[in-house]
Amino acid sequence: MQAHGPVQLHHGNAGRLTVPSPAQFHLLVDRRRADPQMSSTRSSSGGVGRNHRSGWFGCRAGGYFSGVTDFLGIYLRDQLAMGVLWREMARRAQRANRGTELGEALTGVASGIAEDVDTFRSIMHRVGARPNPVKTGLAVVAERFGRLKFNGRLTGYSPLSRFVELEFLAMGIEGKKQMWTTLRDLAGLGERLPDVDFDHLIERAEQQRAALEPFRIRTGTDTFASRVGPSRP
Repeated sequence: MQAHGPVQLHHGNAGRLTVPSPAQFHLLVDRRRADPQMSSTRSSSGGVGRNHRSGWFGCRAGGYFSGVTDFLGIYLRDQLAMGVLWREMARRAQRANRGTELGEALTGVASGIAEDVDTFRSIMHRVGARPNPVKTGLAVVAERFGRLKFNGRLTGYSPLSRFVELEFLAMGIEGKKQMWTTLRDLAGLGERLPDVDFDHLIERAEQQRAALEPFRIRTGTDTFASRVGPSRP
């Protein structure tokens, strides 16, 4: 006999999980198609409802799983991959400039970017977005291949290498600042995760950018002033 009621499962101390029967599931899908703006519904017994913000069916007794829309999930996974790329680039630049004033600045920036990546992973976990190991792995590979680009010297670390790294880091930090603003204001995570201090994260990005900007300007001026006449791309 086919069951038409919800199936209740127990998962340790995490609470009761209510899974829709096939009939309920199709009914919810039909209702969703008829009314795309259908809001979340809850029952005192922890019944099944539709959370229009998460895009997930199913809930625990007394509330829904935290979840994300498909588009937000893709955005978060892409941004994580980019964050890993900037983190690896900052670490590489720090190693290449160890023992210099720039190296000291990069030490702080690289540490801050690594903390931002960890914070971002935590946010993804809390909203139910799973990282894509393929994307993050490709980001690491892309950083490794970036070392092969010809920057005016067949071997070694050239002034152009230093400038290009600082330029890319500056762009990445600016993008990260915009990302925190997007998550806070446009994705609504400022309200959903009130304990996450997005203002502090934005301020930290500004501080990282300010720490590198004098070196970027100085390195660019010295690099391009030292090259007179046409050169190969």
